[in-house]
Amino acid sequence: MRQLFAGTLLALLVPFSASAQADAGADGVEGQEIIVSGSREAEEKALRTLTADVTRRPRIDKPSSRFYGPVCLRIIGIKADYSDVLASRIKDNARQVDAPVAQDGCQPNALVIFTKDARASVDWLRKEEPWIFTNLLDYEFDRIIAGTEAAHAWQTTELRSVDGKPLQYQIINGREVVVNPQYQTGRLSPPVRVDMVGAVVMIDSAYIPGKTLQQLADYASFRLLASISETSEDGDGAEAMPTILSLFDDTANAPDELTRFDRAYLRALYNLRPNAPASAIRDATVRVYYGGKVD
Repeated sequence: MRQLFAGTLLALLVPFSASAQADAGADGVEGQEIIVSGSREAEEKALRTLTADVTRRPRIDKPSSRFYGPVCLRIIGIKADYSDVLASRIKDNARQVDAPVAQDGCQPNALVIFTKDARASVDWLRKEEPWIFTNLLDYEFDRIIAGTEAAHAWQTTELRSVDGKPLQYQIINGREVVVNPQYQTGRLSPPVRVDMVGAVVMIDSAYIPGKTLQQLADYASFRLLASISETSEDGDGAEAMPTILSLFDDTANAPDELTRFDRAYLRALYNLRPNAPASAIRDATVRVYYGGKVD
């Protein structure tokens, strides 16, 4: 699945993206986040609200998905010199939050695609190449295209045992069932984890004028590394706490880079134990935000 995802998807989408050849408008520069400090109680409430807003609930509270294998990035549909800047920034972001990053010459499993019509590209892929959306239910696909038309993101995942071994399948009473050979029990410590094996962020080139390369790279970083929703989809948490996820919100004053919240969320995600329930991200994000460590 890893090789199919990387190679075939790249070949399929080149016709969509090549005609875009997006121009980011301005070189990314180091931004400086300005935070007006209020009471700790109000800030923490806003932090928890935003975490809940953007976190996608997995089925039956499975662990949150993340990359366990190295992230191998490929960017298409934008000028080569811009692509190099974006790739360098995204890889640095991944390293800073403890996500694994592959060396040069790897097989791509994380794609950032600039296309002239992101929604049409997603619809075409679902019709012609439905395998790209393996394991996604209808409501999960609907979630991909909800919100802004400027960008769409999704991940392909595999359920594995907590130590990363592939699960086995057996036919029992005429039905195929999953068998986990690893013995581990406990409601709070399920014997499985969810591996991201592919991630796509598709950005409509019509929406990038006025955005810096740094903003585009940081937005793509968050949406590649975590299965999250945009701020405009599920709530108003971003009104009280800045996040790069508001980059394409019509009414938002988007930050220049990944914010303190964004980095805390990603660092928490990539430091949770593999089989931690998805709900654990809330407390973990708060701890990291205030300088603590994930338990």
